[in-house]
Formats: sequence, structure tokens, C-alpha cells
Amino acid sequence: MKTFIDESGSFGSAKGKGYSISCVGALTIADCHFKRLEKKYLQIRPSLPKDKNGEVKGRLLNEQQVSKIIDLLRRNDALFEAVLIDMNIQDQNILQEQKSILKSNHRSRLRPETQDKYRRTLNMLDEKLEAMSPQLFAQFTLSTKLLNRVLQHAVTYFSLRQPKELGNFEWYVDAKGADSLTNAESWWRLTISPFLATASVKDGGPIIPYGDYTYYDEAYGAMIEDWPEIEGVKSTNGTDLKKVFSKFHFISDFNTGLELADIVTNTLRRALTGNLEENGWRSLPEIVIHRADQPSIPFLVIADDNIQKSVPYARVYQRISIGRKSMMTSRVSELVAAEIAATGS
Repeated sequence: MKTFIDESGSFGSAKGKGYSISCVGALTIADCHFKRLEKKYLQIRPSLPKDKNGEVKGRLLNEQQVSKIIDLLRRNDALFEAVLIDMNIQDQNILQEQKSILKSNHRSRLRPETQDKYRRTLNMLDEKLEAMSPQLFAQFTLSTKLLNRVLQHAVTYFSLRQPKELGNFEWYVDAKGADSLTNAESWWRLTISPFLATASVKDGGPIIPYGDYTYYDEAYGAMIEDWPEIEGVKSTNGTDLKKVFSKFHFISDFNTGLELADIVTNTLRRALTGNLEENGWRSLPEIVIHRADQPSIPFLVIADDNIQKSVPYARVYQRISIGRKSMMTSRVSELVAAEIAATGS
């Protein structure tokens, strides 16, 4: 499966405005659907507005064009994940504290004898982190949370439908530097696997009854014997995320998937900022997996967790953050219902 990652917004506060929304989005498409989807999109693309570089940008599309693209994605079983942040309601002091905590965690998660082994790498990561602006650090934080959601949801989703897709993960990120990686991109590439690996080692990875994880286990399941020893974690069973993210590409040239990711990510932000009418964003939840226990599109809030309720975009957020794409297939739903009925009797 292929996952395309893009962002929308400046990740900085906006003076004189009540909000400053930014987001990162990930569009996941099964390999078995991608060629057909790409062919259909390239037929539509000539009619879409483009910037001075000849690229289609989500911010330029009207409601009818956006709706048409979302429908194309829905018909090809695409998955959209996103994480939002309103920089105007963040506590900047706490945001800086999080940066310091992250630096400390590089070492505290490792056993003392392992810290010496990875001292040069740790020092290099700290230097790159220190060079990050608050905006880039906020973007990195959201992106890390986003990738964790993609792994949890996409693996489960395809285990119930196209398990072969779990044998090959490809990641594509819209690069900001034309010739080289920015500090944030370089730091992200080096650290994303260790951060997500900690959770993976502890919980054994995403598992749901009835899912077929054969291809996933063959490709990425591992006894992670060569991974840096994590303090307090005894088991080495889990997912080898070094392999999961081995095909991680920063792309500055034209890429069909990244253009589509740009469109849907901008659709989300434009809906919340009032720059897109409802007939443009109404169908967006159709490609977002429904979560019964929490919003399907979460806000990262380093402040009062309920602060969204008082902001101008609250009504739209409540409607758009409820995904309508079912994780379960009809067959699995029947099996679950039968188990519940049998237990009740």
C-alpha cells in the first residue's frame, strides 16, 4: 500500500485572528487500486486549476472539483487520516517544554550502557531538534501522531479486505527542500521509527480478531534483537519499524498521490476556516474511518481539551470529524454479532 503525506497551514499563530489552523494529512491507497485511480485522476487533471508551476493545489479548487476528487477516492477505497492543531490556542511555553522533554526522552528510554553506544547519534539528533523552529516542531509532533494512526488503522482495515497489501508499505512525503532535506525532515526520518517502535514493542502491534496478518508478519514482524534496548521493555516481539519505513521518500517533483493528498488535506483545513462551502467538504468523512470512542480526525491541544467548543469552527469540526467509513466488513460484523448473541445466551 502507498501512503502520501502532506500538510496545510503555517503551523504558526496568527495575530488578530481567533484561530490559526494547520494540519497534516495522509492518504493511503491500496496498490491494487492505485493504477486505476491514477489513470482516472490524470483524465480529470487537465481541467483542474494549477499554480504558476503547473501543479494542482487544493486551495485553488472549487466545491464541485473537490467533491469530484473525493468521490473518486471513495470509489477506489482510499483512506484519509489527519491530525489538526490550532496554534492560537496552544501554550507556547508548554510547547517549548515538550521539545525539552523529547530531547531528554532520547536518553531516558535507553539503558545506560546503550546510551554510550549511540552517543554520537543522540547528539546529532539533539542538534537537529534544537535547530527546529516552533512551527517545524509542531508539524513534526503532528506528523508522528499521524503516522501512528495510519499504522494502526490501515493495517487493521486491509487485514480484513486485502491482506496482501500489508506486505509492502511505501511512504511519500511532500518535500520542502528542492535539493536536500530540511532539519525537520532529516530529524523526522532518523527518529520516527524509534518513537513508534517503543509503542509497537510494548503492545505487539495492531491486531484484531478475524484479520489476516500473514503478509504483515512475514514482511515486518520480527524479534527486534538489534534494536536499541528500551528501558522497562523486556519483550522484543513486535513490528520492525525500520523495515516498515524503509521505503520512505521525500518527493519534490510531481507525484499523483501527493497532489491528491494536497487536495484532501486542504479540503479539511478550508472547511474549518470557512473557505469552502459544505457541498465541497460534505463527503470527506466517507474516506475517514469511523471511531466510536473518539473523533476520527483529532485535534492536538496543548491547553484545555475542550477549547474547540468555543471556537468559530466548532460546528463544522463536529460534523467533519466523524468518519463514516466502517472499519469492519459486513462479514466480520455478522461474526461479532453472533459471538455477542452466543455470550448473552
